[in-house]
Amino acid sequence: MTSPASSDLRRFVRSTLGCKCPDDVFQSVTIDRCDNLTRLMIGNRLLIYLMETTLEPPVAKTVSRLVEQGLADRNSQRLNRFRLVVACPQPSPDLASAKASFAAVAGDDDRAHLHVISTDELPAELRSSTLTSIDFQ
Repeated sequence: MTSPASSDLRRFVRSTLGCKCPDDVFQSVTIDRCDNLTRLMIGNRLLIYLMETTLEPPVAKTVSRLVEQGLADRNSQRLNRFRLVVACPQPSPDLASAKASFAAVAGDDDRAHLHVISTDELPAELRSSTLTSIDFQ
């Protein structure tokens, strides 16, 4: 689906994720869904992979795979930034394995970021129960 971002999505990207995207990039938002992974492309600049999980902490192998895929996707699309968002019911402060897996793949790429958040912080339009499954591979 390609459409302008809702105010909830803008607030999520700016406040929760800390992105400083200008207003004009939110005029084009594409949201694709495949199983528990959501792919957002915002303004042909920002790529977000959102994984919902009940596992705490997220499986390191899954984080590594998503970072590899996300960085390749960002680079092939010539986007500015990639953010991997892991949403779980109650994120623990001990996320060392997820952070280590992310860092092992992303290295010192300052255009790639990991966010581990509570599922409650997701805007309704991004929750798995509200999206249609679309294969974006």
